[in-house]
Amino acid sequence: MGRSSWGVIVSNSLAPKATQSHRHNFDDLPYRMAKADLIKVAEEAARTRFGQILRRSVELAGLIEKDAADQLGVERAQFSRWLNGKENAQTWRWNEHEILGPSLIAAIAEVTPGAVIRTVIELQRKVG
Repeated sequence: MGRSSWGVIVSNSLAPKATQSHRHNFDDLPYRMAKADLIKVAEEAARTRFGQILRRSVELAGLIEKDAADQLGVERAQFSRWLNGKENAQTWRWNEHEILGPSLIAAIAEVTPGAVIRTVIELQRKVG
């Protein structure tokens, strides 16, 4: 048993002995593999990137976020979580919307390597 620098009695092997310096001796601890959840990190990064695409689609549609949330039938807090990448978005809601659906396609195309976006305006006239 030893005392920590705060005067608390410590009974583990990490407490410095009276003859040791202020550094801990980790030689007696068993080796363990460090674990990292890299898949979770990658998913969070992907959701964040997709949230930026969703935000751009709202901009391309000429809407503000509050109006877009209302038109998609979701609460503003949930919509914000989608745009910030905190939650997976329900993209089917975008696809069903007559303005946000095409704007989502355009926003995805903007970040897709090799994609070309062309705006075509056609006028149809009746002769006669």
